[in-house]
Amino acid sequence: QGGGEQQGGGSTSNCVDPCSYKTKYSGGTNITSNGVKDVGNGYNVEMWRDGNSGGMTVFGGKADCAFKANWNNSGDYLARVGYYDGSAKKKYTDLGEIYAVYNYSKSGNGGGSYSYIGIYGWTKNPLIEYYIVDDSFTPNGGGMFWGANNKGTYTVDGVTYTLKVGQRTNAPSIEGDGKNFQQIFAVRSSYQTCGTINVTEHFKNWERLGVKLGGIYDCKILCEVGGGSGSIEYTCASMSWKGQNSSLGDLSCSEGGSQGGGEQGGGSTIVEQKPYKSAISIPGTLEGEHYDIGGNGNAYKDSDDENEGDAKFRTDEGVDIVKGGTGMAIGYTTSSEWLEYTVKVEKTAKYDLTANASNGGGEINFDLYIDDAKVATVSGSKTDSWDTYTALEATTTKEIKAGEHILKIKFESSNNNIDYIKFVEHDDSQQGGGEQGGGQGSHGGHGGTYIPAGEYPISYDVENTGAACTDPVSLNKNNLKSCKTLPNPFEWADGSGKVTDFCDWSCRRNEIKREIEYWEIGEKPKFDKLEASYSG
Repeated sequence: QGGGEQQGGGSTSNCVDPCSYKTKYSGGTNITSNGVKDVGNGYNVEMWRDGNSGGMTVFGGKADCAFKANWNNSGDYLARVGYYDGSAKKKYTDLGEIYAVYNYSKSGNGGGSYSYIGIYGWTKNPLIEYYIVDDSFTPNGGGMFWGANNKGTYTVDGVTYTLKVGQRTNAPSIEGDGKNFQQIFAVRSSYQTCGTINVTEHFKNWERLGVKLGGIYDCKILCEVGGGSGSIEYTCASMSWKGQNSSLGDLSCSEGGSQGGGEQGGGSTIVEQKPYKSAISIPGTLEGEHYDIGGNGNAYKDSDDENEGDAKFRTDEGVDIVKGGTGMAIGYTTSSEWLEYTVKVEKTAKYDLTANASNGGGEINFDLYIDDAKVATVSGSKTDSWDTYTALEATTTKEIKAGEHILKIKFESSNNNIDYIKFVEHDDSQQGGGEQGGGQGSHGGHGGTYIPAGEYPISYDVENTGAACTDPVSLNKNNLKSCKTLPNPFEWADGSGKVTDFCDWSCRRNEIKREIEYWEIGEKPKFDKLEASYSG
C-alpha cells in the first residue's frame, strides 16, 4: 500500500503525540470511485461523492488511517478510514477501548452549509448515524445539525462536548434509501486540527444521556463536506480497538491537542439540558429569564460565567438578569450570545410574535431559531434608555410544527434587553375558541379563558381617593410622592416593587392598558377583575 515510514513524528515514549506528526506521507493508493474497501492493514476506507469531481489517496501500511482528499463542487462528499464490520454483530463494549488520533491540514471550503471533521459511523438495531465533530469548514452553516436538539453536555479528553440528537425521515442510509433513523452529533466546544478522541467514552456518555446504541457497523476518521472546493491531508491518523493495535504506539495515553494530555476515560461530567420549569407553551408568553437549565455553552452562550444583573435571580448561572420591563429581563448582552428555551407548540402554524425589548445604546437586533433553523428576525430602533421597553413585532417565516422544540434567541447586536416574547397564531386563524381550561375547542391550553380578538368595552369605577393628585409628567418615582392615600399595596407596572405612598396614576393606567392588551391578543390577564379610580 505504500506510505512507508514517516519522518519527524512520534514521541520519546510509546505514547503517541499526534500533534508532533507533521511530515506528509508519499505514495499510497488513489481512489476515484464511490465504494468501500479494505486498506490491507486492518482498516477500511470509504469514499462517496454526489457528482462532479473529487478523490482521495489512502496511504496504508504503517500510515494506518492516514489519507488525503480533494473535492470540487462534488455536492455531498465524504472520505473516511477506520473500523468496519458490515454484520454489525459487535456492540461497542465488545471492542474494548476505541481510540483515535489525528493531525491534518485543510484548505479551501466545504460548501457553506455543512461539513464535519472527526469521527463518523453507523449502528444497526437500532439504526443510528453518528458524528463526533472536532472541526468544521462551516461551523455556522445552516445545515450543520439537521434540526437536532441539544440533549446535554459532557466532558471527554478534558474538553466539553454538546450532544445533539435528531430524527431523519425517509432519508438515505446504510440500509438503503427512504429510511427513518436517529442522528447523533457530539460537538466539541472548541475546534482543533490535531488531538485524541476516546470514542468509547463518548459512547458511554451518549447512553447516559438516553441514546441506545446498536451494533457497530463502522467507526472511522472522517472528513465530510456539503460541496465547495477544497482539500484535507492527514499527517497522522490512527485508531485502535480490541484486536487492532496502532502502528504508531499506544493511543490510550496519547497526548496533544487542547486536552493537554489529561486523564481520559472515567470521571466525565454530564450536564443535561432541560426546561427551567416546564416546556413553554406556544401560543403563549416566553419570559426571557426562564431559559433552559444546562449551563454555558449548552443551554446558553454567555461571554463570561458571572451573572452581572441586579435582579438577583438564577445567580448560579452566567446569564445577566436585570430588573426591568414587567419584572425581570435579560440584559448586558453581547452580539453572538444566545439563549435556548424548550417550547411546546400546540399547533402547526406560522406565529406572530411581540417582543418587549430595549436597547439604550443602539439598535435592537436578534434572531429566533427553532431547532437551529432560523424562523424570525426581530429588530427595532434605539430606545431612550435601557429602562424604556418597546413592543417589536415579527412573524415567523415558516410554519412551526406542533410538538416540542428548542427555541433559540441569538443576539445580532449588543446591549439588547429582552423582557418577554408573546406568540399568537398568524392572521388570528384561531379555530374552535371555547374554554381552554375545560379542554373544549381546538386550542390546547394551560388554564385561563381564550377570548377571540376584537374590541371590548372596559369601564372604570370611580372613587374618591381623598386627595387631589396631579397627573405626573414622568414616571420618575421621585416626582410621585405627593399622594399619601394610594391603595395599599400595588405594584409598579415595570415590576420594580410594591409602593404604598406614591401618586402614580400614569403607571396605573399603563398597567391597566397592558392588561387590556392581554385580552386583545387572546390571553387571560393575570387579574380576574380590572378596577381603577381617579380623582380630578
